[in-house]
Amino acid sequence: MAKRKDSQVRISKAESEQEKRARIKTFVTEVTRNGEVWVLQVPAVDFVTTRARNLFEAEEELRGMVAGRLGLKRNEVTFEMQNERAWRLRQGLSAEVQPHPAIIPSSIHGRS
Repeated sequence: MAKRKDSQVRISKAESEQEKRARIKTFVTEVTRNGEVWVLQVPAVDFVTTRARNLFEAEEELRGMVAGRLGLKRNEVTFEMQNERAWRLRQGLSAEVQPHPAIIPSSIHGRS
């Protein structure tokens, strides 16, 4: 009898791991460097964009933004980072990257 319970426990643990993996969502994220800051943008989620001085901070902030917008937990969101210039070349587009208006410093827009 003990063997049957033990195998049932192992199966339920394996199922719960599969359920966990099924909840995790991975989003392609465009990564660019804009002066002293890193800019991360997720096209699949309304072009959610963040910027920070280092990639770790930017990724953590972006994780919270995407999770909040989609009603997910932070640990259910992962990113596949892609360099925007390389992505554009693979798509047969111009490698010239234009900054998104949301990431241009407000001083350039004439706002303080």
